[in-house]
Amino acid sequence: MSIAITGFFTGEPKRVTFGAREEMTGICKEPADTPLFLSFERLEGNDVANPNFHGGEARTVCVYPHEHYAHWNEQFGVELPPGAFGENLTLQGLTEDDVCIGDIYRIGDAVVQVTQARIPCKMIDLKLDVNGLFQQTALQAKSGYFFRTLQEGRIAKDSQVMLVERDPREVTASFCLHTVYHDKKNTAALRKILAVPALADNWRNMLQRLLDEADKQAEA
Repeated sequence: MSIAITGFFTGEPKRVTFGAREEMTGICKEPADTPLFLSFERLEGNDVANPNFHGGEARTVCVYPHEHYAHWNEQFGVELPPGAFGENLTLQGLTEDDVCIGDIYRIGDAVVQVTQARIPCKMIDLKLDVNGLFQQTALQAKSGYFFRTLQEGRIAKDSQVMLVERDPREVTASFCLHTVYHDKKNTAALRKILAVPALADNWRNMLQRLLDEADKQAEA
């Protein structure tokens, strides 16, 4: 598997005007031209506006696959700029179909682990002025994913990305997204995802609620 970093971004939250709306958001990031330190809490120079959905120790790096840019450009008739989805890393060769929750990668000096698929939000549409894009990224399982930091270290745009360990359960990020958005009453699928120890707590809580609801409906 050949993996390459095609974009490297960082940024602090700021107030941004989208049309008639003003929002506090961390989605507007800038290219990082020098190596940055990735800690157990966050990437250097990077922070989030809404910690309920972004950031934290289970989400120190946001990743978006390079391959999806051409897909969305064609589907929506746009030309998306680099870093359009507010990601820290744009990776080529590592889509949601390729990564499994629990997979471990080395990026530069740092070691990271996949923790969850990304649940996209309206900020994507507001930033890019493209209605419906954020919903389609979820429905088509092309919303990206998050890493947690297992070993702190510096990473750069030219850092090598190497698979260290594949999670034996092989639960892909795309499987997680398909389950939540298209098959949320599938108790076997929900249990399969919940069985992955590396799963982020916010996803674990969400899936457990879905499983409890599905079990109640089955008993009714």
